[in-house]
Amino acid sequence: MTLASQLVKAVEEALERRAGDLRLADPFFDLEWVLGREPSAEAAAAAAPPPAAVAAATTAAAAEAAAAVVAAATAMNGMGTG
Repeated sequence: MTLASQLVKAVEEALERRAGDLRLADPFFDLEWVLGREPSAEAAAAAAPPPAAVAAATTAAAAEAAAAVVAAATAMNGMGTG
């Protein structure tokens, strides 16, 4: 096996191992597209989209956090005008 083949294999294995983390970081992450082949069953399960309830809760929490940031920024912006 050539060095290049060994590197490709190592990267593919790392991608499959971290599939769940990659999916959390990027909800549009597509492991099959990145690998150019069907991933192992375990990796595919880890990279699968979260259930709708989890996705909805995550979206709601993100919206709430964004609103809090906007409110804090708006309050801070008004502090120096008095």
